[in-house]
Amino acid sequence: MNHKEIIDYIKSNPEVGRRSLSKMFGISQYTAEKIKKECVPEQYMKKSITEKDVAKFLEDEKGLSIKDVLKLLTPKKHVINNIGDSSIHEFTIGIIGDTHLCDKECALDELHDFYDKCNDAGVKHVVHAGDLVAGLAVYKGMTFDLCAHGFSDQTKYVVENYPKIEGITTHVISGNHDLSFKQIAGANIVEAISEKRSDINWIGDYAGTININGVSIGCQHGAGSSTVQISYKMQKYIDRMGGGHKPQIFVLGHYHSTMSLFYRNIHCYLPGCWQKPNDFSIRLGLPNLIGGYISHIKTIDDSHRSIRSIKSELISYYS
Repeated sequence: MNHKEIIDYIKSNPEVGRRSLSKMFGISQYTAEKIKKECVPEQYMKKSITEKDVAKFLEDEKGLSIKDVLKLLTPKKHVINNIGDSSIHEFTIGIIGDTHLCDKECALDELHDFYDKCNDAGVKHVVHAGDLVAGLAVYKGMTFDLCAHGFSDQTKYVVENYPKIEGITTHVISGNHDLSFKQIAGANIVEAISEKRSDINWIGDYAGTININGVSIGCQHGAGSSTVQISYKMQKYIDRMGGGHKPQIFVLGHYHSTMSLFYRNIHCYLPGCWQKPNDFSIRLGLPNLIGGYISHIKTIDDSHRSIRSIKSELISYYS
């Protein structure tokens, strides 16, 4: 069959899966999926939840009700968060990423110490650039590096063990480790944790923006490995930002490195990580620089809420 015949068949049988299409027409599953997206794009814009989806998720997640699973599987729209008071012109925030809770080598004690230092510095808001949890099946042999397995166990572990200090809220995006559960079963673990912990605020998958006291802070969780020049990935992300859409502060997670710079009028941070070396990170040569930033911000009362100065302190730990 030619391309047109395949398209006509899919339009007449929209429920057919990519595996079946691959076998029927002798094409790869990738090609079948691509053609199907052309023919029935509405299926990919809004996917309905089926009993099969629920059954698949419940198979390894004993103790969750059908209602709980449906809530986890249902997509949720998210908007930019506006918090704080625009009349405040001087405040301090914490900046972190890649905490990887549930990994045996998570620097949890150090993370608690960092939050204590944030509290001493008057921090009310911590921004987190993704990978709150270790996740599941991100790499081969990962299961042996975990101290908690499965969606419900990792959710419970984070709820019970992530630093909790009255008056401090953590605003976090989902990273690739967090979204490993979404790839397997469509469930968002960071959103689920935020519903159980009022001091943890989920602001998006892979990227999110939050306005704190009128200052826009963009968080992104990167992809791929880092480069020799650690600023390169940061600059490439910022170069793609259009004028008028840039945040005032930009935090890029995933690379387990620390750096701050001022580029295209944006105050930029690589926030480090809280993942001590394990066999996987050693093999990849990841830097695993443990720590985060405490940044004191001063703004002026103009139409852009311009940042007059930022004084950033790197709080680092050594494993």
